[in-house]
Amino acid sequence: MKLFLRKHLAFCVSFFLLNIETVAGHGESNIFSDDEESTLDDKYIVIFEETLNDISVSDGAMSTEDVTSWTDDLVKKYNFEKKNVYSDAIYGFSASNVTRGDIEALRKEQGVLLVEKDGIVTIDVIEDKRNGQKRKMEANCQRRQRNTPWNIRQVGWQNVEKNERFKNKRVYVIDTGIAYLPNVLNIDTELARNFLSDEADDRSWEDCNGHGTHVAGTIAAKRNNCGIVGVASGATVVPIRVMNCFGQGKISDVVAALSYVTKTANVGDVVNLSFGGKVENGQKIMDVAVQMASRRGILFAISAGNDAQHSRDYSPARASGNGIYTVCALNHNRKIARFSNYGSPPIDVCAPGKNIPSLSLRGGRYSRSGTSMAAPHIAGLLVFGPLGNFGSVMSREDGISYTYTVPRLV
Repeated sequence: MKLFLRKHLAFCVSFFLLNIETVAGHGESNIFSDDEESTLDDKYIVIFEETLNDISVSDGAMSTEDVTSWTDDLVKKYNFEKKNVYSDAIYGFSASNVTRGDIEALRKEQGVLLVEKDGIVTIDVIEDKRNGQKRKMEANCQRRQRNTPWNIRQVGWQNVEKNERFKNKRVYVIDTGIAYLPNVLNIDTELARNFLSDEADDRSWEDCNGHGTHVAGTIAAKRNNCGIVGVASGATVVPIRVMNCFGQGKISDVVAALSYVTKTANVGDVVNLSFGGKVENGQKIMDVAVQMASRRGILFAISAGNDAQHSRDYSPARASGNGIYTVCALNHNRKIARFSNYGSPPIDVCAPGKNIPSLSLRGGRYSRSGTSMAAPHIAGLLVFGPLGNFGSVMSREDGISYTYTVPRLV
């Protein structure tokens, strides 16, 4: 487990299986841009210093009223347009109509920790070439498949649906939402939320992209006719939607989602973050948000990245703290997948991530690759408690040898 770090972190976010875009849309690896033509050029995220003082649920550093009041004062002072207010573990707000002069002034305001630009993320999914046409793939599931997928055989699985021990255990999937598939997924529809600020209905948590549903299936699917089954089969999943049907979202909305999860999750609940990105300009909001939430006793499974590079330059993959696990991807032969990021620290564990079959939007079988697909295996294992050591794998990159733990259900 990595030691907790508070300083010298940086931030940039995109889904793994995502293509990071600059807000100007030039396809660079850093989504933060100073391009004045960017659609998010005047949108920023402000985090208060009290965020670092928040330790426990019972003794929070700021009340919701305090955060709202402070936010409203700054919004009025600088003539901002308020977007999100963060009042649980992460304290601050996001706003538009922010000028360059405002940024410098804000950073000098007493009690302000971070002022960072908002950005856009876009999904770029790696599909399994064997999927074929969706219609044909779905039809193949009409004949019951009894074989457990290779990845689940490697990690192990258990049906927890009627086990009282897991009655109050939940796994939050911060992603594109989850398809409403009551026959194969136990979804907490009361806690489910949509944090897309461009959509008026915050209850529209259902997936219309497929990424989040695939992740949820690996974590908790009940066995279906396609042979799909989750690591913690029948566990309760909570859809937290931060990406739209086209696979696009905003960093400020992801931070709002993490704030909400911090407020509603119980100690020992699990969060899957199959997203992240390479750092360019020294931003750190996502790292801080994850680390503050983990101090509340929430467990995290985080994708390491798909660029075959060292994960120390990726966020939130390098976020450190008790209960935070960064995950690299393995292939069928229990070797590090060619696309997977590497480096320990920050990587803690590895799990299957190459050609992973899981749920499609209609409840069928669909395969994808990436560390996005590796992380939910660990999220499923965390439902059961401390990870069991199934052995280790090694890789040699840049002349350095790395050894990674490969957990399994024990």
